Amino acid sequence: MSRILKSSLRLLTGSLILLAFLAEAAELPPPSIGVSPSRLELSINGDVGTGTATVLNLSDRDIYVKTDVANFDLDEQNEFRELPTEPGSLPTAIMLNPKEFTVPANSSQTVRFAIMPQRLKGGPGEYRAMLFFSEVVDTSLSAVKVQFRLGMPIYANVGNAPSAAIVHDVAYREDGNVLAMDLSATGGAQVMPSGFYLWWPEADYPSDKRAISRVRDLAKNPAKKPPEGTVGGMIRSKPVFPGARRTVASKLVAPPADDNYKLVYVLEAGGQSVERVLDAPTRMLIVDSE
Repeated sequence: MSRILKSSLRLLTGSLILLAFLAEAAELPPPSIGVSPSRLELSINGDVGTGTATVLNLSDRDIYVKTDVANFDLDEQNEFRELPTEPGSLPTAIMLNPKEFTVPANSSQTVRFAIMPQRLKGGPGEYRAMLFFSEVVDTSLSAVKVQFRLGMPIYANVGNAPSAAIVHDVAYREDGNVLAMDLSATGGAQVMPSGFYLWWPEADYPSDKRAISRVRDLAKNPAKKPPEGTVGGMIRSKPVFPGARRTVASKLVAPPADDNYKLVYVLEAGGQSVERVLDAPTRMLIVDSE
């Protein structure tokens, strides 16, 4: 297995859905498998859309994998929820090749799929499905099977499906150290909040204008080095699907305890921008999205 595949698995571990079902307790090590990419977005304006996924096997044994596709959304707690596959939904429009396969030890397998938009019902907009990869291991113990299921979400944007949002409010929650964003997705595609934040020591704080300008630059160029003495990072969260209103959270790095800090952040969500400086972390920030 190449160094690139090993690095890919480490990066993807936190992003994949992993469901383990144990028919009976068995002393077996967990399989070292992963899927790349962690999510896939496709724009389809013609007769067909295509994509690929790679199953990574970092174990020293062969694994047998089966695929299936499910309809899904996120519930009110932003957790994965499998839905019945209705006629005209994305799972009915996906063709996979191969559907079942063996991945040799320390190797990988590419799965190709095609999306037939003529099978979709509902017109232009975003359609979604979860592509599952299931591994079944038969042991020498009678009636014992261990099945692992890893999911890769597929989002197909058919025709003109712009992302748009209303940002109702944003709050820093000291309990949990998260930035909570109350959003409504009002367009035809999901809203995925993004941005950058810094905890800036009050003793070295320049001005709101200069601080926001620096954070705005880091949001565009996250590889740049932040100002000395500050700590922070990217703002990432789960998506908000079209027609839904959800509060999604981005986990923040906690500021050091050796000083007083201001929280400076720049957030973009569905064409709406929010740039704020927070003096008191527990204060609610009411955002005017207009």
